[in-house]
Amino acid sequence: MNKRLSNILRNLSSDPQNSIPCANKSWAETFAAYRFIENDKVNFDSIMSGHKSATLERIKAQPVVLIPQDTTFLNFATDLESKEMGTLRRKETNQQLLHTSIAITPSRDNLGIVEGSMWQRDKEPSANSRHTKSIQDKESRRWLDHYESACQIQEHCPNTTIVSVADREGDIHEWFQLAEDQNEQRRASYIIRAKANRTLEVDGEDTT
Repeated sequence: MNKRLSNILRNLSSDPQNSIPCANKSWAETFAAYRFIENDKVNFDSIMSGHKSATLERIKAQPVVLIPQDTTFLNFATDLESKEMGTLRRKETNQQLLHTSIAITPSRDNLGIVEGSMWQRDKEPSANSRHTKSIQDKESRRWLDHYESACQIQEHCPNTTIVSVADREGDIHEWFQLAEDQNEQRRASYIIRAKANRTLEVDGEDTT
């Protein structure tokens, strides 16, 4: 399976815009690629394991590494038959969410991906019930999981300062609590863009 993955990546990387049938040289290679994708043993973590290990070694050689995380929406739309009403068409959409954490140096050298997770949202909207859900059942849990990965990297790379970075969506109380619960040797630093003004106590005085 590792050999097959290597062949698939080599064929696709030669022209990333090509589809799987166009990227492969024969029908046998195309069929093998589809069989590989449909194999239950193939998953995101197993494919990324080698890349993550190599990325970790590159991180160890750096004094400071930033690990920004964010979500990408992947929309796969399929045209259905037209309604014979001019340019109006019907589409069937399949949306996947991909949340990744990448490692970069302060000088913007990309060291690789350190964590990734994919999921699909329920068809029924959950906006009305999200305030009653546990953090374990919310999408925002991904921010904590990826910060936990940053802490694991900090533990394995004690000579490197690891800084997890997030936008306003990561500004949740559970993140700060998770960081506070880590021991000093394992706790990754973090920078989070605030989504609201806060009053903090500094030297005994409140400041916004």
